[in-house]
Amino acid sequence: MLRHPSLLVSLLAVSVVACSSSTGPTLVNTLDVNRAKWDSRGVDTYSYVIQYTCFCGAPNTPVRVEVVNGIVTARTLVANGSVVNNGSGMFGTIPELFDRLRGILGSRPARSSVTYDADFSFPDSYFVDRIGNAIDDEESALVTEFQTPLTG
Repeated sequence: MLRHPSLLVSLLAVSVVACSSSTGPTLVNTLDVNRAKWDSRGVDTYSYVIQYTCFCGAPNTPVRVEVVNGIVTARTLVANGSVVNNGSGMFGTIPELFDRLRGILGSRPARSSVTYDADFSFPDSYFVDRIGNAIDDEESALVTEFQTPLTG
């Protein structure tokens, strides 16, 4: 029936490659570039405040995270100093935030955006809608008050 099956296979292969190619940097590529910038700074002692907005088990209120020599030493609610359990894994180091975002972005959410701190290159805000028409699957976070012993 098909006189030139190899031509059809070739055309299909070209179509698949054209559909999967990217015309610019993807969010994952940009995340990786900023991770390399963060890593190159060698910052391992710092604090920051993060606030999530989601139905994800995290408090929807600002949490201060303190990191010394790459290890989280404290997680407290900004409002009253109460200790926050990190059972959700959402209040870790900046490298752990990069890892979390890489996993989320790698799952190809319906919509997503990430912005980065101009000085230290860590993600300072993001928004993710994992499933386009689903309810309550969105997640956003805002990182503020980043301080190192030198900037504190």
